[in-house]
Amino acid sequence: MPALAKAKKLGIDCCMLLEDRPADLPGMLRFDGYCFRERVRLTLRGDPGADFETMSDLFDLEVVDDGAHSTVIASLLRHYESEKPDINCHPIGALPPTWSAAVEVSAEGLTAPLQVQLDASWRTFRSRREAWLVNGSYCFNNEDFRGSYSTPAVDRLGDHPGPGWEEIDFADVTLSGNRTWFVFHGGDWEPALRGEVGSRSPQSLAA
Repeated sequence: MPALAKAKKLGIDCCMLLEDRPADLPGMLRFDGYCFRERVRLTLRGDPGADFETMSDLFDLEVVDDGAHSTVIASLLRHYESEKPDINCHPIGALPPTWSAAVEVSAEGLTAPLQVQLDASWRTFRSRREAWLVNGSYCFNNEDFRGSYSTPAVDRLGDHPGPGWEEIDFADVTLSGNRTWFVFHGGDWEPALRGEVGSRSPQSLAA
């Protein structure tokens, strides 16, 4: 259509308003839904020696952090939270950020200080749905839809968002096209870390 061609040449976005009916063009809209859940990974840098039988022994070791007495795990989690970006202010549609924090441990039996590091990453899930009845606007220039549509229900408390979602690699997230995001972050990491690695030997986590 001449008007649309002229508008595109001038850099003007043209949109069609849709009111509770199937879209004329395109006949079907496809959306990618993404769900991100914060997770942590702990590593040790250096030689933990043989004085600590389990990671819980190392977690409970007393250290001085900013002039105050603390435990290794409490100090590590405090630094982890202080390094955490403000995810609520992160740009919509941009991949969630990653960050890390570390504390240095000096103790009898260690030939050199040991660094305990906690890295943030994201479990990533994707759901694809097709929308036929929509309320909103569709831009023909960049195929962008603004309006209401739905994804499968999201379990906010479980480790997996639920039926209709598949886990994928973080690197496989597609930033182009129509998409919606759910980002879940935060939690009580101490019991999670103790449950996951507390009974393991420090040597098994040394990088």
